[in-house]
Amino acid sequence: YNWNIKYPLLIFVISIKGNNLSRIILASELKKLVSSVFFITSDQFRYVFLNDLIIFISNTSFSADNKSLIENLYENIKNKLNPTELRIAYSNPIGLAHEIPAVFSILSEALHNKQGALTNSNFLNENYVRTISLLKTLDYDKVKSFTYHILNNLIEYEEKTKLPLITTL
Repeated sequence: YNWNIKYPLLIFVISIKGNNLSRIILASELKKLVSSVFFITSDQFRYVFLNDLIIFISNTSFSADNKSLIENLYENIKNKLNPTELRIAYSNPIGLAHEIPAVFSILSEALHNKQGALTNSNFLNENYVRTISLLKTLDYDKVKSFTYHILNNLIEYEEKTKLPLITTL
């Protein structure tokens, strides 16, 4: 297949609306932008359209600053294609093939369910999405009670010792 993809991989899922380009032209433009932003050749990434999403799998490294790369890609897409809505969700570096389906599921669900509405960011990292998913499953009253209990103990200790512990949190 002429792939030159090596682990670790980066998955990023793009939701783009309102650019009025055909899929062929959109794909061509996105390929150019990904190549230039990530400094990789077209054989080092693959993409596929899946309904209203474009999924990319590309080479990366464990030390790469993927957040900056995604922010740069976002700005380039925004400036070049002028979409009305653009959101990107991206993974942590993926070292094993069996991680890909779960990561893709998490990222695509985040874009579809607008979990990003909890932040003003148009790019969502896998860690953020996983944290929001976890927090949504917690019982608010139990978390509040736990937090109050811990903080109350700190406040009491602070008052007793006259040490400003709360400000160090």
